[in-house]
Amino acid sequence: MIDFRAMREAALGGLDARLAAEPDAAGVRFERARMLDALGRPAEAKAAFVDVLDRDPMHFQALCDLGTLHFKTGDPRNARIAFQILAERHPRSSIAQANLGFVLLKNGELAAARDRYARAVELDPASAEARKGLGLVLDMLVGGFSGAPCSTPGAPNLSGNAVFFLLLDINQFAGADHFLKEVSGLAANVKSCPKADGVQDILVPGEPERRSCAQRGAAGIPLDDGTWKQLTTLAERLNVPVPV
Repeated sequence: MIDFRAMREAALGGLDARLAAEPDAAGVRFERARMLDALGRPAEAKAAFVDVLDRDPMHFQALCDLGTLHFKTGDPRNARIAFQILAERHPRSSIAQANLGFVLLKNGELAAARDRYARAVELDPASAEARKGLGLVLDMLVGGFSGAPCSTPGAPNLSGNAVFFLLLDINQFAGADHFLKEVSGLAANVKSCPKADGVQDILVPGEPERRSCAQRGAAGIPLDDGTWKQLTTLAERLNVPVPV
């Protein structure tokens, strides 16, 4: 049977020896912090990660690992601080935004978590972690606020969707004139960007929906078989003629 702990202890000893010979070896210091974490020595691992960050405040993975270590050892306050610093120092990182969204979500700050997850998706549309987090926040908002159930294993398959709308009065902020001027200018700038090969139009939010509305107004609304079956069943129960 392989003794993984003994292997990690031996690896830590090797890292210590390398640091003794090369005190400024940043990569070795980081690997040593990770090894301490893997050995279940969280206090030493935290101190080691802090040492790495004292020498290199921008060290992305050290901040990630420190925040994760704080969280898994029951210290959400310092986890939030670490992930907040990570997001501030690496504002273009989808992972940094998603990590902060995760700890905000665990702290019950749904609106702030939603914003971070949305930013993560904006930075990296392919980010599975950010999409899962944003979906979870929306599930909480839609189910929790509307009175409908959130996604739950074994819950009955209900027909229909719960909906959550957030309405803002622009006049309570900078005013409608300023808002429309700035947003219209932003949309025009975005749509004037060079197009990638194969892209016909650059669309801003609302345009796909308006196009779909015009198309369906002319050609009708497509219905899948399941929805049509539900409608015809309801129509029969209410004695409403079903169109042929």
